[in-house]
Amino acid sequence: MRSHHLLVLLPLVGCAPEMGIWLLEIDASGETECEETLEHNFIDFVLDPDEEEDPNWTSDESSSESPELQFVQIKEGGGNLCVMVWGNTVLPGSCDGSSWSFEWTRKDVGTQSDVHALGYTFSHEYDYNAKTKLNLEVSGESASGTLKGNASTRDAYIESDMWAQAVGVPDGRMPVGNWLRTRSTDEEGNVTVSPTKNTRPNSECAASECTLTAEESCQDADRTVRAYYYAFAEDADYSGIRANSQAGGFPQQQGGGGGGGGQ
Repeated sequence: MRSHHLLVLLPLVGCAPEMGIWLLEIDASGETECEETLEHNFIDFVLDPDEEEDPNWTSDESSSESPELQFVQIKEGGGNLCVMVWGNTVLPGSCDGSSWSFEWTRKDVGTQSDVHALGYTFSHEYDYNAKTKLNLEVSGESASGTLKGNASTRDAYIESDMWAQAVGVPDGRMPVGNWLRTRSTDEEGNVTVSPTKNTRPNSECAASECTLTAEESCQDADRTVRAYYYAFAEDADYSGIRANSQAGGFPQQQGGGGGGGGQ
């Protein structure tokens, strides 16, 4: 659903790990596991069209990819604090001895509400979170650890089921068709399945207002990370290499196939 980036840092005392530029070698991501919940008060709907599986088919699939490469820079802060700069991403962290941990959660939370004097209401509440965490155990000028990522989304909608034409909203604004389908039959008896809608003149819900709340929580498979310290003889400025990276897998060719490919 998404890539994440992080790195390491620590005070320079004796043989302590070096701060500065490191190269991250990140193993290919595994399968992301997601859980979904849906609550609503629509009456006539189907979740998904029925799909019949052919029992004569047996499928098996496995693959492996080369790792992803990323340059990062680790800067020391006060006490055990440190920060990793990964391209344009900044990851605050803690560098306590040989144990380095970087973590950041990106959030987007908000509400929208519109009310018309003629009796139409619409509201949308949302809460989106995406967390990235990198743990590293450092030994001299190399390190190993795990990159973790998870994300969650919540969308809650409320809209009038029926409203006056004078409101000027011809169709419902709820994106209910993203989750629900409506089955209908035409004059010739053909069955069709189309995205559900909250229409202005008809009653689609079990109350005067249509409600729908959709939640999804996804957990990325843990990715193994190896890190190597780099001391460049010339031009040690991170800005000169921050854009240098290499995707995992086989490079995608325009108009061609082959391989799992990079991200």
